[in-house]
Amino acid sequence: MAAEPVPYAQALQSPPPTGQAERVIFAASAMRDLWAMTGRVEVWELLREAVDRTGYEAALALSDSAAGGGGRQRSNVLKFMTMARERGG
Repeated sequence: MAAEPVPYAQALQSPPPTGQAERVIFAASAMRDLWAMTGRVEVWELLREAVDRTGYEAALALSDSAAGGGGRQRSNVLKFMTMARERGG
């Protein structure tokens, strides 16, 4: 029998026993800090902080390299952030 899903906010406050408590604690900390920035910085700055904090850009670069994608995924994320910066809001 499958376990009942745990609501996202509840899982961040009290990680389920999955052996990934450190990852959940990191996610909770990152989300708390990003939420605190909301409304105080531009959207592109919030995106940049999220990408930097999580190592997402590096993960995409590795994924692209492994898949022989030539950096397409990473380029798409950078393009999205550039568009957010240029358009503001």
